[in-house]
Amino acid sequence: SKARDVWTFYEDSPGPKRTCLLCKYVQASKKDHVVKHYGLGTGTGPLRRHLYERHADDWISRCDQLHIPITAKEAQPAVADYRRRQGQNNTSTSHSGQPVLRRPFSNEAFVDAIIEFIVADDQV
Repeated sequence: SKARDVWTFYEDSPGPKRTCLLCKYVQASKKDHVVKHYGLGTGTGPLRRHLYERHADDWISRCDQLHIPITAKEAQPAVADYRRRQGQNNTSTSHSGQPVLRRPFSNEAFVDAIIEFIVADDQV
């Protein structure tokens, strides 16, 4: 679906409003953290902006873990900064414009890539 990099991190709450799940996560350990709420009609632009301005590291790392591409142009500076700080300069760009991480070659990485290909593409 469109904007998975946004909708994955918000939930509809009574009010009616949309609540940032990363804010709720932060508040669990920092009680003084204010959880951000938005109206149900708020578009993906302001919702995404909140994610990359307030939760960039958590947001980007979780998108990576969930294999959710971040393709919005306005988020790319935050993504590039995160990747640089994580030492992930070993990237190239896919046809969608999304940076693709390249693991250094090793026998283990090669086997992992084959397994991922077989599982992801149903090659049985």
